[in-house]
Amino acid sequence: MTLGYNYSHRAILIDGFAGPGEYENGEKGSPIIMLETAITYMSQFPEVHPNLVFVFIEKDEGRYSNLLEKIKEEFHNDVIRKSKNLLVPNGYDYIKILAFNDSFENVMRKILNSVQGNMAPCFTFVDPFGFKDTPFYLIRKLSENNRSEIFINFMYEFINRFLKLPELQDIYSQLFGTDKWKYIVGNLDKFSSKDRRFFIHKLYELQLKKTGFDYVSSFELKNKNNATKYFLYHGTKHLKGLEKMKDAMWKIDGSGSFTFSDYEANQTQLSFIDFDKPDLNILAKLLINKFHGQTVNCGEVKNFILTDTPFRRQRHPKQAFDILKKQGNLEITNRKRGGYPDYATLKFK
Repeated sequence: MTLGYNYSHRAILIDGFAGPGEYENGEKGSPIIMLETAITYMSQFPEVHPNLVFVFIEKDEGRYSNLLEKIKEEFHNDVIRKSKNLLVPNGYDYIKILAFNDSFENVMRKILNSVQGNMAPCFTFVDPFGFKDTPFYLIRKLSENNRSEIFINFMYEFINRFLKLPELQDIYSQLFGTDKWKYIVGNLDKFSSKDRRFFIHKLYELQLKKTGFDYVSSFELKNKNNATKYFLYHGTKHLKGLEKMKDAMWKIDGSGSFTFSDYEANQTQLSFIDFDKPDLNILAKLLINKFHGQTVNCGEVKNFILTDTPFRRQRHPKQAFDILKKQGNLEITNRKRGGYPDYATLKFK
């Protein structure tokens, strides 16, 4: 089954480390959540469905077998096995499932070599069990497709812990796609733990941007001791993709499962945001620092908020603009009553 771009109305969703489909505590795995979400969403459009191709990759044989059973249960065991890897749920003609009992690297290398950059729109979820199985050359090849987006769980806690081990040097160079990470090892006495975290985080972010993901956002996940466990990176080439991911991350924080934080642009420390009641004075200060003395359209300012701050494009500008107006630092023309359309003109004093 080809995954090329010339097949109309097709989207590909790849789970590179799919897991068993369900965990011991009964929690559903990401493949099952993906399928359930797709079915619920597509039910809103009974007449027209895009074709969705799910690629589930699981190296462990036991987890892989369990995953197949959970997929069958999801569709009430009414799944046709067309080939060794292709599963087709009966009654859901818009869904195709490619399941592989192999490593992420092996499967992705074959897929990417076969499409040669001409892949249908693709979202790849990379959530490894460690950090040895996500070589950066695969991320680089994914970025060759203009319609690719990627979401990566970067295992900071483990990466930071074993940074000095000589036997892992090649693995680290493959992980980052560069040898620049070695700068930390050669200068450990110069780095505080905060500086070290910032350096590692920023290096991986810059590598993603260099590959062609124009917009890279990241969130930090902390454990109960307030220590960094992971960074979640999202890479896209489109502003709309960045906007949707940012909206999703803000909504998730209310679950209480994790503490999210985001990096402010050009800062050397983490900026912690109260996701339930964010302080829009912070955003107002960022805007006046960026645009003081300038006259720009509102759309340009909103895009800056989206790409260069932790805040959201649609939800947060109005309150920040109101703060600046009250301070006498902002004049607005060509606006609608009570709103700030993209074509409005903003004059920052």
